[in-house]
Order: sequence, then structure tokens, then C-alpha cells
Amino acid sequence: MTDSLSTTTQKDVDILLAYLQELRQQIKAAQEAVAPLKSNLALAYSEYEIAVGLLRREASRLQIEINILRAQIEGSGRGQEDTFLRQAVEENGVRDRQDTAPVDPDALEKDVLLEHLFRVLDDEDDELLSTLQGICNDPATRLAEALEVVPWGRVWTMRGPQENLAAQYRRLATWEVALAKQLEDLNHVAEDLRKHTHFGLWQQREKGLPAWQDFLHQAAEQQKEYNDNLTIELNSLREKWAGMVENA
Repeated sequence: MTDSLSTTTQKDVDILLAYLQELRQQIKAAQEAVAPLKSNLALAYSEYEIAVGLLRREASRLQIEINILRAQIEGSGRGQEDTFLRQAVEENGVRDRQDTAPVDPDALEKDVLLEHLFRVLDDEDDELLSTLQGICNDPATRLAEALEVVPWGRVWTMRGPQENLAAQYRRLATWEVALAKQLEDLNHVAEDLRKHTHFGLWQQREKGLPAWQDFLHQAAEQQKEYNDNLTIELNSLREKWAGMVENA
């Protein structure tokens, strides 16, 4: 960017446009790199859940009951029992959550984009306009995501009838910030996916079908053993609680 928009030249705009085009290409490449990684991790976890998911949910149910009985036996009253139950439910993602309206930090910039679209697009672009109007009106959609839908062409390169060079440069600079942030986020997504616990599952799956099936079998057996231990503990607590009730 130049130090003063008042001295903006066409060369400045052209340089910024070239960078915007490069940013779009980098975003596309980053998305293409992330997509199969997401898919692979989801596939590995799905197969893992088929093998172990039911057993893990059973473990959660057993642990909840254990927590409740512990609270009862310790004589801490109904309040602590409810706390144990509430914590256990929260840990297992079962508690109802109220939907909250997403914040739209890019609202003004998306309005500017829509206004520019209406000024520079022709009637034959009604479908694109309609699509982008819906995207921009969605509070959950960021400016960069709307810009990704806009094909490279006059929306990017044309100056609006109300714009001078400085205003055009200012608008494009705002788009540059949004796209640069989008690229940064995508790069972080790729890094985060490689650190995700599911990435280890995918690495196991990549060792081949026999090794993967053996891994799933061992995971299921380990979970069964863990559940058996929970069941033993639960039965012991049940007996202890029954005795306390009987002698009360």
C-alpha cells in the first residue's frame, strides 16, 4: 500500500490487483490441500466410532452413575449430586445449548461489496448477484468467503462510477486484508488438523487395512476392559449405598 491515498496511481492499483489475484490462487491451493486432510480424518474417526463408539458411550453412562453414587455416599447432599451429574453431562456433550446469533464483524464491508456489484455487473449476472446477496446477508459469512465466490473479472478490476483511484484502492486494500486473513486461517487449519487427535487415527489407517482392523480390535478390547472395571466399581458402590440406606 502507498503511504497516502491522495497520491494513489493506476500503477498502485494494478500492483494491488496482481497481489489480490495471487492471494486468491494461494487460498484455492490451501483449500485443496486441507479438503482431503479433513476428509481423511473424518473417515478414520467414523470407522473408529463404529468399532468403539458404543462402548465409549456405555463408559460415559457408567461414569455418570458412579459420580452420582459417590456424591450420595459421601453424604454431601442433593446439591453436590446435581453438580456431579451436571458436570458429567457437560463433559459428554449432552446438555442442551441455546443457539446464539453469530456476530458479523464484516457487515459494512459486505455492504460495500454488494453496492459495488450492483454498480459494475450487467443484467446477465443476475444469478451471481442473487447468490452473493444471500451470502452477504448471512451474518455467519465473512467478507473473504463472499469474495471467494466472485470470479476474477470486472468486479475486481473495474472502478465503480462513484470511485476515484484512491477510493478504488481503499476498497481493494480492504479486500486484501480479508483475503490475507483467510489464507492465514487456512494455513492454521492445516496445522491444527495435523495436531488433532484424529490425525493419529488416520496415520494408523494409512498403515494398511489389516493393521487398521487390528488397531480397531485392540481399541475395542481395551475399552471393554475399561468398561468392565467401571462396572465392578459401580456394583461395589451400589452395594455400599444399599447398605447405607438399609442401616439408615
